[in-house]
Amino acid sequence: MATSKPVHYANIIIAHFKLAGFFKGIYGSEMDGRNSDKSALIAMLMQKENLSSAETIMIGDRKFDMHGARNNALRAVGVLWGYGSRDELLNSGAHRLCTSPMELTKVLSH
Repeated sequence: MATSKPVHYANIIIAHFKLAGFFKGIYGSEMDGRNSDKSALIAMLMQKENLSSAETIMIGDRKFDMHGARNNALRAVGVLWGYGSRDELLNSGAHRLCTSPMELTKVLSH
């Protein structure tokens, strides 16, 4: 997971919703502002986790997610159940939009 939220709070949220098992790692900003740039955060985690851009997809609900994906040569999938709008996601480079988690599941299985 790559989030602009402080990693401390992201871990609390992930634990609360019992989602930790779905993520290999949780990467976010630090309280002092380090890692707050989504493109740099994605680049750092891709290097640390030894991920290939050809095999990695960024899923997000805001323009920062789409820009971060594009800046790291990742496929960008926008989800419409978050904060961003259809126009925001498309205008910031989403390759694909999903309207539901079920649709996202289908996109990820191909």
